[in-house]
Amino acid sequence: SWPSLLATMAVGILGTGLAFVLMSSLIGSVGPTRATFITYVIPVVALVLGVVFRNEVVSPIAVVGIGLVISGALLASRREI
Repeated sequence: SWPSLLATMAVGILGTGLAFVLMSSLIGSVGPTRATFITYVIPVVALVLGVVFRNEVVSPIAVVGIGLVISGALLASRREI
């Protein structure tokens, strides 16, 4: 149906297209190596959005996972000595 097709196109254009433009801009401003660190925090953002908008409960293992993700991102972004 037309509404389904239009909704699919909107998700594709806005979701994928906008994400591509934003990621390309980020790569241009901070470089490709540092820009990929944003992908590490996507699960953390998803968890926070789930708590805020869907009243999801954060499990203890999720808290451990958040700590690991943040620690890993910080370690990966360090400059080598």
